[in-house]
Amino acid sequence: MSLSMTDIVGNEKLRKHLCNDILAETPSHAYILSGPAGSGKRTIAMMYAAALACENKGIGGYALPCCRCQSCRKILEYKSPDVLITEKDGASVKAEQIRDIQQSVSVVPNELDHKIYIVENAETMTNQAQNALLLTLEEPPSYVVFFLLCEAEEKLLETVKSRAPIFRTEPIRSDLIRNFLLEKSDDAKKLAANNPSELDAIISISNGSIGRAIELIDEKTRLPFVNQRNSAALFVNYALSKDTVRLTELIISLPHKQDELIPTLTYVQTALRDLCVLKKSENTELCFYSDREAAIEKAYSVGLAAIMALYNKVEDAKNTLSRNANMKLTLTNLIASINS
Repeated sequence: MSLSMTDIVGNEKLRKHLCNDILAETPSHAYILSGPAGSGKRTIAMMYAAALACENKGIGGYALPCCRCQSCRKILEYKSPDVLITEKDGASVKAEQIRDIQQSVSVVPNELDHKIYIVENAETMTNQAQNALLLTLEEPPSYVVFFLLCEAEEKLLETVKSRAPIFRTEPIRSDLIRNFLLEKSDDAKKLAANNPSELDAIISISNGSIGRAIELIDEKTRLPFVNQRNSAALFVNYALSKDTVRLTELIISLPHKQDELIPTLTYVQTALRDLCVLKKSENTELCFYSDREAAIEKAYSVGLAAIMALYNKVEDAKNTLSRNANMKLTLTNLIASINS
């Protein structure tokens, strides 16, 4: 029997651990899943809920979950009354939302043997909300399982983290993202046939996130990211080759809005990170460059000290911008520091 948890890409160790918990009938009363947006946290939680309720669980020849039985279908179609999802209200998950959970926890499941509570953006819970949840996590009914999904588990109270095992989703390999897109998306298939370099760019931009890759298949969504990435690639080329005229022209032409400029500078750092690691191992997984041979050639065309110096200068500019400094002055200083 497959223990893969259907439709979850990557994260093999996590999938096996959760499946083994279910098959051994030793599910934890709570799990904390931590990882970047789009890394599959909700999918994992929903597949776990389906696996826990699957009518073919443990039967040879069926994957776990089978995704065919009535219980699986209702859960994966978001129709089960026993799988409850809480999302943040505005900027945070509030105490009132957690109190609603507390009131419903004492009510036995309607259809299944378990009730699954999925709290999205759990790190945004106010301290009051986390303390309220702690009361339930300490002595939950035996039929309750919590999934706290977060991007930064360090923002959770230590008392909350001590009540549940923490699992971190892993960046998904580029080849797995590509295979998933080509299997699931007609738009990805068209892109692969008509503009394969654009598909390569999408996979690179997604930075190991299936969810982000799916979003970027839409042309309107990906255009700003492609433009930022292209600007970042030129930035690195001009800066490392000491083409000060083109670099100055490029930096002056960059968007003068913080929420557009900082992502471009972050892409610059991602590209520089690739060049650094390529100097140590040519087989490493790349986060920015899709053309490995070209990236290797670029990495060996300049010294590591120069790459790191540029990385730090960009980091200084980002830190300055994050403090709402004057945009024009910050870019002028960045140009001066690179050209010095």
